[in-house]
Amino acid sequence: MEECVLGTYTQLPLVLGYAITIHKSQGKTLDSVKIDFDRGAWLPGQAYTALSRVRKVGDIYLTRHIYSSDIRHNDRVQKFFGAFA
Repeated sequence: MEECVLGTYTQLPLVLGYAITIHKSQGKTLDSVKIDFDRGAWLPGQAYTALSRVRKVGDIYLTRHIYSSDIRHNDRVQKFFGAFA
């Protein structure tokens, strides 16, 4: 019997990655997030939901700076909490 190499292989260290919408991320805790506010946040609470998915601020990566226009609130909620001020 002779030893004969029939083929070789190389393993690539792949890490699973996926995209999820802010809406679908509600209630989840993620290891890290990359947030793309390319067109801005358009719903009240959307920026909060996106930013609050991780335990540490250092695990948040933004594709651009957050602008005040990205932070939207519900007027009814503001009125409710204004009653306690």
